[in-house]
Amino acid sequence: MPELILTLPDDLYTQLQGKAAHKGLPLEGFIVEQLAMESTPMTQEGQEQQGLEEALASTGLVQTVSSDLVTAYVLNPAAPRQSPIRVQGGPLSTLIIEQRERTQ
Repeated sequence: MPELILTLPDDLYTQLQGKAAHKGLPLEGFIVEQLAMESTPMTQEGQEQQGLEEALASTGLVQTVSSDLVTAYVLNPAAPRQSPIRVQGGPLSTLIIEQRERTQ
């Protein structure tokens, strides 16, 4: 694989580091991702999707999943997962069925 060495101004480096950390990627991975996105023509739908994802991520309500985390789970199905949270009440499917019956 070809290797590229970049010299970046300090402010740009800091800005890119922050964006990479926000996405949960190493700086190098983030830069490669950005270059790939810029060199691949995106459909209108893809641009809208990307804009929506960025807007949601900026609110803090949604976080992107780190590619390292996805890889870890795919490669090791026995990797620890979050344990389920116990909640009161019945299954969601039962509640939906009951709601539908009430509206009919």
